[in-house]
This record gives sequence, structure tokens and C-alpha cells, in this order.
Amino acid sequence: MDDAFRKSVLQVVLGIPYGQTMSYGGVALEAGYPGYARHVGNLLAGLSEEDAPEVPWYRVINASRGISTYRRGIGDLQRKLLISEGVSFKGEKIAKEHFLG
Repeated sequence: MDDAFRKSVLQVVLGIPYGQTMSYGGVALEAGYPGYARHVGNLLAGLSEEDAPEVPWYRVINASRGISTYRRGIGDLQRKLLISEGVSFKGEKIAKEHFLG
């Protein structure tokens, strides 16, 4: 994707409040790119080690309020980071009160 997409997506992700989550599709919609959920996931998965600590990538989850990063081997880290912000889970899903959409 182009630089405008990257900037828009990162701006939305940086704006997700502490202790809250948003879906990949929700981020795409807020960034002005409805239907680009997979592109959001690919962008976040490709963050450099330099960028990753500055971007709260772990606040972005799937539309079912679940963690999709287990297949990339960082699902446990994502869950731990969310719990450290006070995000609660109902089984494997983020509690509704922590989900912005």
C-alpha cells in the first residue's frame, strides 16, 4: 500500500485508547479505507523493530474480538500486553467493554 494508507492506519492505531481494542476492519474504516482489513493486518505485521514499540499494534484484534496473531507466534505476547492495560477476556474473546468496533 502507499504512504498515505500507512500514515492513516498508523494514526488510527495510535489513537486507540489505553485499555481498548479495535478490529482490523474498524481501523481500516476509520482510516478511510473500508474493506482493507487484511491490508491493515499486513501493515502491522510488517512494522519494523524500530516502529513496533511506538505503535500499540496489540490493540488491534479480529472482528470476532479474538487474537489473530497466534499463528505468527506472538498471540501470547499480544494477550499479555492487553491484560497489562486492564483488558479482560471472556474465554478467548476480548470483553465487549474493551472493544470499540
